[in-house]
Amino acid sequence: MKPVYPVLLFLPLFIFITTGCNPNPLPSNKLGANPPIEEIFRDDFSNPDSGWPTMQDNGSIIGYQFEGLRFIVNQPNYDYWSALVDNYQNVRIAVEAAKLGGPDDNGFGVICRLKDKDNFYAFLISSDGYAGIIKVKEGNYSILSGSGMQYYEAIRKGGARNDLLVGCIGPLLTFSVNGESILETTDDEYTSGRAGLFASSGATAGVEIFFDNFVLSNP
Repeated sequence: MKPVYPVLLFLPLFIFITTGCNPNPLPSNKLGANPPIEEIFRDDFSNPDSGWPTMQDNGSIIGYQFEGLRFIVNQPNYDYWSALVDNYQNVRIAVEAAKLGGPDDNGFGVICRLKDKDNFYAFLISSDGYAGIIKVKEGNYSILSGSGMQYYEAIRKGGARNDLLVGCIGPLLTFSVNGESILETTDDEYTSGRAGLFASSGATAGVEIFFDNFVLSNP
């Protein structure tokens, strides 16, 4: 069973990140799951002005790099998120995600209906195969999808790419990974909010997560 770590404040400070090489961490093919229809917003992160807050803090980073959005969490038991500015009610969110480095004991995925840093839903997987639908209320985490983070064979382990598809439609919260529906639950407290991406470390720092091909759509 995987623990869930408390959220810490994300500061949206703009940074510029340079690198000497492009590792091409994700292939350029389409999402493994059926892509959403009636798109509201699509981003392959090739334009660093496409609207995602970035930051740099004591070796941790959120930034546009390698034509994706790269998170480095350089503190143990620490979370970072980056979210679009607009509020949405009922949406589906698809994104490709992979671990570039660091421990498999991590958490990363999609957030929806973000009111502020202490109130939102999160749909998370880990690089060792666990997943959960999380509610953050007044900074306190609870797992809506069960008694703890659960293991799923559908999740590709280690540094493999995972295709995530999330639904926030009325009170219904759904989570599919690599084309397979793994979790579904209901909660009616948050009805609208911002959509974004999330990464967290466990007991060991140095988690590095890469996101690509974000798609936001009407259900």
